[in-house]
Amino acid sequence: VFFRSLGFLIVGKYDIVHTHEEACYFGALFSKIFRIRHLYDFHSSLPQAMRNFGYGNHGKIINTLEIMERGVIKSCSGIITISPALDAYVGNINSTVPRVLIENVQNYSFGDVDEGSLSEFRKSRPEFEGKHIVLYSGTFEIYQGLDLLVDAAEKVIEKNQDTVFVLAGGTRKQIDSLRESVESRGVGKHFLFTGVIPKEELALYMGVCEILVSTRISGSNPPLKI
Repeated sequence: VFFRSLGFLIVGKYDIVHTHEEACYFGALFSKIFRIRHLYDFHSSLPQAMRNFGYGNHGKIINTLEIMERGVIKSCSGIITISPALDAYVGNINSTVPRVLIENVQNYSFGDVDEGSLSEFRKSRPEFEGKHIVLYSGTFEIYQGLDLLVDAAEKVIEKNQDTVFVLAGGTRKQIDSLRESVESRGVGKHFLFTGVIPKEELALYMGVCEILVSTRISGSNPPLKI
């Protein structure tokens, strides 16, 4: 991407370079070299993401990324942010840069499932009969705090043995690790791992559950599922 962009800038005449995520670093460089404006599409903080994914012990790398990120925010011509938290973060670093907040939300219309499909789904899952269904959907990354959910589930199950926790998402390796954890705690029969499923199927699970949970132990951006 770097060299292809560089080639375009060498042979063409452009008014602005628009970068996204980590491309901002060479976008800032291009802005200086070619004296053009730089618009930074800021969807997440890379040093914060490093911490969220469990690389917080790489202090020197994270510190370097923070210095570079602050340099980009101070030098660019404009910034697009996707959440109030990121907008405030940018404002604290550079209060004068023009910025626009475009919240990154999607409407999947999960409530529009017809009753016929929902009824057929209930019949296909007899293990849900008479159970209280708690649903989590999303990635299984460290920052999502699923270990915290398992800790909470143990306490819930102590009070109500008719509770089933459905966890939708995750890679095979992540699912196996979490399944091993719940089985070692003796609550494996109260957990169902669906893997990654289409949003249409997820809507059916949402239709039969009583509680939706969204755990998060780090990061300032609200999960998109909210």
